[in-house]
Amino acid sequence: MGAYEVQNGGLISTLILQQPVSATAVCSGGNVTAGVSVTGTGLSYQWYKDGQLLNPAQSTTALSLTAVTPADQGAYRLGITGNCLSTTSTAFNLTVRSVPSATVTAAPSATLTCDVSSLTLTANTDATTYAWPDGSTGKTYVVQQTGTYSVSVTDANGCSAVSNSLTVDQNLQPPVISIQSVTVCQGQPASLSVTGCLAGTVHWASGAIGPVLTMTNLLSTTVISATCLAGSCSATASGSAVVGLVLPAPAVIHALSVNEAACPVRLQGLASGTSFVVTNASGYVFSQVFRQSGTYDVAAEGLTTAGVYTLTVTNANACGTGTPVSRTLTVGRTCP
Repeated sequence: MGAYEVQNGGLISTLILQQPVSATAVCSGGNVTAGVSVTGTGLSYQWYKDGQLLNPAQSTTALSLTAVTPADQGAYRLGITGNCLSTTSTAFNLTVRSVPSATVTAAPSATLTCDVSSLTLTANTDATTYAWPDGSTGKTYVVQQTGTYSVSVTDANGCSAVSNSLTVDQNLQPPVISIQSVTVCQGQPASLSVTGCLAGTVHWASGAIGPVLTMTNLLSTTVISATCLAGSCSATASGSAVVGLVLPAPAVIHALSVNEAACPVRLQGLASGTSFVVTNASGYVFSQVFRQSGTYDVAAEGLTTAGVYTLTVTNANACGTGTPVSRTLTVGRTCP
């Protein structure tokens, strides 16, 4: 403790017993206190900053500053007025350090999609330490869930700040796919194509992978499904390879005869098929065909020359032509 003296009927001379600390450094936003111990009579106090009266005024031996900013940085002194003596304390030098400015951004965006199942958040500041919600301490942070994220950072001066809050949402739009069914002939190949799976991979129920599935030697209608896997999303569709037609059965000649009772001679028969041609050694002979209960009446009119005549019947449809069948007969009469 400092010395003091008694003067003028018990008045105590003003004496500073303890000066304020010489200096301190705090982070912006922090609180600061400093004190001076004084003895004397009739004492009053006033704090000064950089030689100017502190505003708002503080008139006790204890300096108290709350939520300081860089504008509060400076040299503080306590002015003391007493009955016997006025004096000023030594300087209390306050340094206010800026807190780090932290912002969080997301890449490639702040939205989870079918194709983007995870995002990388980055603290855009150079700090000494980082603290993410789960305790991770890196400058970057990978998230796979929606939510609101922020990071607490601390710089080399020990000053801390909390970043902005970044909201991660999701926009899951599964692909819309379709398979166009096709109609094929029995025994022929069929190709089914998936449309709409632009950013994904097509997986067929058969195990094949790719947008086009080719099936060979189809004997019956086949229904098959395919799934489009696009990141975390998927869509399934079905299509059919319809065996709508089969190769035609062989043509059949049920009967064939010739009527030589009159001239010209008439050749007539009964056959099943789609094409009926009567020929002789000279070539084609005109024929008439009349449908009758699933078979056809075949007639060749105007035969005037004896010889061998051949009826050839073929059965065909959209899938192809069956094996033709033929039958011959001899016309023995030549008309005058």
